[in-house]
Amino acid sequence: MILLNNWLASLPFMSAERADYVISSFWPMLEAAILYTLPLAVISFFCGLLIAVIVAVIRTLPSPNLPLKLLQALCRVYISIIRGTPMLVQIFIIFYGLPEVGITLEPFPTAIIAFSINIGAYAAETVRASIIAIPKGQWEASYAIGMNYRQAFIRTIMPQALRISVPSLSNTFISTVKDTSLASLVLVTELFRVAQNITAANYEFILIYSEAALIYWIFCFVLSFLQIFYEFTGLHASWDPPAWFLLPYSLLSLSHKKIFYLVDKINWKFAMPILYVLSFLMAVLLHLYGSTVINSNPLLSTPIVFVEFLFPFSFGAYACKYDIFTKLKDFIINRKIHTLYVVLSLIVLFAFRCFFNTSAGHSLYVILFICLFVMIPINNSKTNYLWIILEKIGKQSMGMWLIHFFIYAYLFDGVIYNLKSPMIIFVSVVSISYACSLAINVLTNIIISKVRFLK
Repeated sequence: MILLNNWLASLPFMSAERADYVISSFWPMLEAAILYTLPLAVISFFCGLLIAVIVAVIRTLPSPNLPLKLLQALCRVYISIIRGTPMLVQIFIIFYGLPEVGITLEPFPTAIIAFSINIGAYAAETVRASIIAIPKGQWEASYAIGMNYRQAFIRTIMPQALRISVPSLSNTFISTVKDTSLASLVLVTELFRVAQNITAANYEFILIYSEAALIYWIFCFVLSFLQIFYEFTGLHASWDPPAWFLLPYSLLSLSHKKIFYLVDKINWKFAMPILYVLSFLMAVLLHLYGSTVINSNPLLSTPIVFVEFLFPFSFGAYACKYDIFTKLKDFIINRKIHTLYVVLSLIVLFAFRCFFNTSAGHSLYVILFICLFVMIPINNSKTNYLWIILEKIGKQSMGMWLIHFFIYAYLFDGVIYNLKSPMIIFVSVVSISYACSLAINVLTNIIISKVRFLK
């Protein structure tokens, strides 16, 4: 503490006395932030989110009757009034105005009510826009399998809408953390109120208020970092939905030594069936409850997907280790099985996948497809060229997968699908994705080489 005091005192425009003020005021302000600012923000946000969901659902109900039309009009009036008036005025009306009609509230409940009502109005539009953003085909598909409006909304639409709204709602929460400073005006002893009390005693306004601003910034920085982590790890991939698997894949990559150690200890030939059974059970869970319960909760879906991926992840590694695919190809050649039979098997497998669209057998289906595909013999120069092309595309497959959605959904939205022909659309997306992925890889390799050189 003495070293910190001396260091602060050595800074420009500082003295030993001012350094003492900084150190002594930091912990009371931090305590107020933890005990009042954060709880106020969290409680208000979730109460406001509940209001927002209710209002958004009411406003998006189809074919409204007269009572429902009146309720929708009331919701629009509520949103208009709250968004059209300052939050400070709303706080003052609740705290100072309601006692005139016989309703007296304590400072902290007053702040929660005011913030919740305010957040509810803004977040309602965010949730409503997210619900509207879900393609109409999702509704039609739900109705086609026998769901009514309520079932389609709860099971199909709302989980997707809430995931879409996460970035905007995250910004709302971060803004709420800062807006809690307004609660100091109704005597809530949160961070800014404590800063005001301290400055009233020592008159070090710029010093103490700057310190309070620093604490606010630290909290918001952490929240912003968590938002970025949430996006780019695939916990919520609003920027690129195909990135949903990045977090499970990263966890598998980080824990692969332990996984393979256990597989080797059991013996991989016995371990693979066990892993497949676990993978199958997780896939069944996702198939039954994925759209309703599991996918809406990343903390629940990530472990389930992790276990589901254990089998294909481990099988791929051991197939490479023991050269299983080469042995299968040699088996085909030695038994003189005609290529036509392998191709027909691929067609049958593909047709099965088309007619029985379930994720429960994905792992086995993919592995069988790969096994059959690699067993196609290389007979002439034409197939050699084909394998060379497929090998080059395969090296960029990860990048192509991550970037293709951005290309056709954002960059060329309304262009690629206007081509009408499925083959042209496919070739266009593959070509552009390959070019972009290759360019990114080349640039990445250049940067890595430069960093290594500088090291």
